[in-house]
This record gives sequence, C-alpha cells and structure tokens, in this order.
Amino acid sequence: MIHLHTPDVSILLDPSSGVPSVIHWGASLGSLTTEAIEQLRLAHSFPIVHGGLDSVASMALLPEHGSAFPGRPGLEGHRESGAGWAPRFTHTSTEVGEDDSSTWAKVVSTDEHEQLQ
Repeated sequence: MIHLHTPDVSILLDPSSGVPSVIHWGASLGSLTTEAIEQLRLAHSFPIVHGGLDSVASMALLPEHGSAFPGRPGLEGHRESGAGWAPRFTHTSTEVGEDDSSTWAKVVSTDEHEQLQ
C-alpha cells in the first residue's frame, strides 16, 4: 500500500493487483498505522455475490481487460498477429520519494508474457 498525504489531502493506492487501484483520494487521513491501512483496503474490497463473477475488477489507474474490467481499457493495442490484446500486469516495484515541493510514487508493473512494462 502506498499512502501519500499532505495536511489537506491523501491518496492511498494498492498496487497488489498489478496496476495500482485507488483506495482513497480525498481529505487527509493523517499518519496511518499499517493496521489502519489494511482495514481501509479490506473495506474497499467488493463482496462476491451469488451468481456473479468470482472476482470483481478493481478500479485501477490503468483498467485492463486481462483483469476482468468490463469497460474500455486504459491501454489498448495488439501485436501484428492479433495477439496481446488483453495484457495482465503484475506489480514489479514501488519507489516513494520526496523532493523540494512534492511527495511522489513510482510504481512499475510488467506483463512478462506480452513483454510490456
């Protein structure tokens, strides 16, 4: 989980599904314990309903067909052969840092099969 915050605003991202999904983006949550962050992640998860899909696609920053997102993907393309039209990214690394005026996060996700990063 990635928690970036200022006195006025927080963004809480969950990169565990491959491409980060937004758990919270709004009023500042202040400093959170690991347990509090986990509780927010659990509260954001969707229940599995009878007769529904086995998993519900999270609202990722880059929605992808490969993770069961039913709408328009955030990245669209294919190989010349027609393959590779539904990439499925996995989380590779996260870097969080600060400079003079901001706090930032860099999340790298890859799809080894389609050779995308």
